[in-house]
Amino acid sequence: MLAKMVLQFVIWMAMVGLPWNSSADESNHRELALVKQAIAATESVVLGKWGYTVTSVNDGKTRVEKFDPTEPKTNRWQLVLKNGKAPGSKDLRNYTEERLHRPSGAGPQGLGIQIDKSSLQVVSNDTARIICSFRLKADDDESRLMAANAKGTLVVSRMPLFVESLQVTNTGRISSSARLSIREFNTRVQFRPDPKRGDPLMVSHVTRVRGRLLLVKSLNVESAISYKDFRWMGDKL
Repeated sequence: MLAKMVLQFVIWMAMVGLPWNSSADESNHRELALVKQAIAATESVVLGKWGYTVTSVNDGKTRVEKFDPTEPKTNRWQLVLKNGKAPGSKDLRNYTEERLHRPSGAGPQGLGIQIDKSSLQVVSNDTARIICSFRLKADDDESRLMAANAKGTLVVSRMPLFVESLQVTNTGRISSSARLSIREFNTRVQFRPDPKRGDPLMVSHVTRVRGRLLLVKSLNVESAISYKDFRWMGDKL
């Protein structure tokens, strides 16, 4: 008798369209709205209105650069140190050539990762943070391969509202025909709000990749990039 009553109740709920847990659904909707708002705020920051210092470490080699948007376009990036020493004339020539083939640093900072916003799901939340899972955008064959074998985690601070960190790790081997085979991939980006303006700014980007290139050459990449000494210069441009 009880089982029959439960079954009838379930059928009735389905017929009238009552939600199983409307408060949970509404809460989840609110949390996702906050997360998307935090993502938009982070992506809207224009780095070209800030001066900052970048320190990068790749395979044990270090480099310190400064970006100043008030300088002429060809002089906005300056190489300050290479492996802890002042760069020589050859280093500066190579750096000038390299700058011609890299982003200007003046556009929106982005998140370092392309998030498929429709895949965002709240994993946990409390009074301080919202943690979400997500998938990567898949616009072509290579990005679809990555998206199918990776998972993302996004941590958002509630007060102030900003993206604290974003992390992507592989869930399986990432192989592209005979050219590339990645067995380990992990990248993490962290942000902090500027204490005066509140803009969420990227402060670090750490990546680790293990695998093989052309199935012969070992691929072993450790990269750590930090951003500091941010100076607002929007009113000088």
